Amino acid sequence: MIPTRLLLSFLCLASPLVAETLPPLEAGKVPMSVEELHAPFDPAKEPLDVTVVKEHEQDGIVVRRLTYVVGTFKGRKSVMGAFYAFPKTREGKLPGILQMHGGGQVAQAETVVAWAKNGYAAIAINWGAKPMAGQLPGEPGTDWGAVDATQTGHNSHYASCLPDGKTLDPFESPRNNNWFLITLAARRAVTFLQQQPEVDPARIGATGHSMGGTLTVMLAGCDPRITAAAPSCGGVGEAPDRLRARPGNAARPKNPSRIHTATIDETNYLRRITCPIVYLGPQNDFNGLLDELFMNWEALPSKQVAFAISKHLNHRQDPGASFVDALWFEQHLKGRITLPRTPEIAAVLKGPQGEPLVTVRPDPGHAVDKVEILYSCDPNGQFRFWRGAEVRRDGDAWLARCPVFSADLPLYFIANVHYKFPDLDLAGPPWNQRPGKYYFLSSKLLAFEAPAVKAAAPVATDTHDRLVEADFATLGDWYELERGHPEFRQMVTRKAKDPKWRGPDGATLAIDVRDPRGGALALSFEFNSYRQYGAERVSGEFAAELPFPASPEWQTLELKLSELIPVDGKSALPENWQTLCALGISGRIKTAAGKNLGAGRFDAERQLRNLRWVGGTVPEALLMPGGTVLDPAARAREFQQQIDRSIELENREQQK
Repeated sequence: MIPTRLLLSFLCLASPLVAETLPPLEAGKVPMSVEELHAPFDPAKEPLDVTVVKEHEQDGIVVRRLTYVVGTFKGRKSVMGAFYAFPKTREGKLPGILQMHGGGQVAQAETVVAWAKNGYAAIAINWGAKPMAGQLPGEPGTDWGAVDATQTGHNSHYASCLPDGKTLDPFESPRNNNWFLITLAARRAVTFLQQQPEVDPARIGATGHSMGGTLTVMLAGCDPRITAAAPSCGGVGEAPDRLRARPGNAARPKNPSRIHTATIDETNYLRRITCPIVYLGPQNDFNGLLDELFMNWEALPSKQVAFAISKHLNHRQDPGASFVDALWFEQHLKGRITLPRTPEIAAVLKGPQGEPLVTVRPDPGHAVDKVEILYSCDPNGQFRFWRGAEVRRDGDAWLARCPVFSADLPLYFIANVHYKFPDLDLAGPPWNQRPGKYYFLSSKLLAFEAPAVKAAAPVATDTHDRLVEADFATLGDWYELERGHPEFRQMVTRKAKDPKWRGPDGATLAIDVRDPRGGALALSFEFNSYRQYGAERVSGEFAAELPFPASPEWQTLELKLSELIPVDGKSALPENWQTLCALGISGRIKTAAGKNLGAGRFDAERQLRNLRWVGGTVPEALLMPGGTVLDPAARAREFQQQIDRSIELENREQQK
């Protein structure tokens, strides 16, 4: 006879005490749609088993660090760490907010505290599994268990559905993909919000930046409990074939997996989103590519869609867009305000004076502060330079003539309409505490491919200009980062990519500087990024240091192409200026050899003017991007470099 204790032990080993969250699959019979993939998962079926690890109060906000169970996979529980916050004093039920961090990041209590100050109950999930602030060794936190959806241990499976030792299924399956697992964790976070006594379960918003933006779109597309969404810099979907057909496009390599394309790619989720959704992203984002955004979002069934597209930036927001997500939730989760409708934009390629003419009509029910109309002839959406056109008002419309350099190039148009910020007392995290006086909403993107422009035959009235920038007071064609950090401050433009301001062959770059302290000017240059001008041309980052003596007078500094220093210490010099994608002026630039270029003192005392090309010959045929030439591995390396830079910059910004 078997002793009772041994018998119980045997039974426990033979049959798990906790059943698997997802049913088993058979090879060759995997889900091939979003509906099939997510239907077997009931996010409210299993107990959350919430553990509050720590609780404290600050400024009238209750803040909890906790864990909850995502599910049981391969016999082990997956546990998610999170921060949760809500106002201690409140009237009635609160709307809920789910915050999802970006790649390489960690859930932050500061984000949920800010939402709580604005009258929400908010949870930030720590899907990346890095230690959370205040988490001591041995304390509960994110533990994916037998599977892994992190970047540190399983980064290969954001684009893959193949099996390995950390995946759910032993054959190719969409359930092996990291995005799927994190989406399950997010759906469980929605359940958590709905079960809290202070939360109205019918009012749940979702938001996130970068990879968190992608998750926001996937969540809103598979979980009808999301009543408003605000993705940032992610969630645009894979490039459609019509974009790939464009010469010089910036599309990423197509995922070869038929399963991934049918079940994981965001385009499948976009077609299912019916809740109000606003997209926040910049014009030159490496992750949320602008062309994919506006092509794929045409499929959205939602009747309330808006955009806030920050000009010139990469993977971050202009102050005028940084609180648009908060305004979106104030309207759609609280009903406190009504935002303007998406501005209407139209273009005539050959207007009354022969040039393209753009017309923008904002929502007539809202007072407009300013309208910006921007256009470009660059087919490469990631590195496109957007010119600002001269805008005039005509009744309820704003018009702009857009001179072109050639009738053989494509044309792209977009507009930003600026409004006074509503009389709302809204708070943000410490690195972005308060909104400015104004916010903006963007039109859709108008795209005319080269054959359509050529057929319309606009008159090419534009000419080459050697003066790149006369006055740095307004920086309309530049973006500026870290103005409060003189050592790291930088101003960057893609203006030299435009045929109008392209550097002549053999030209010298000159700039006037006035700084009574003297020092050195540090300049940065990106050539042929992502090999957009072809693999045979030099690609890389270069820098230069231009020293100058102390003087109260203006001084002219000049730089030859041959004087550039490769930042990596090994790249060959480019043959001319034509493949220059970005030009920056910085406080300090560090090379791979550890050398610091510049005085590290780029503050308000340093004045600049008249950035210009001197000498050289303007080539008759200017280069234009020739198409995607990077192999997937090389592109992945450059993509990771962009992520690393963005994380470094965000970390410095948050330490201000």
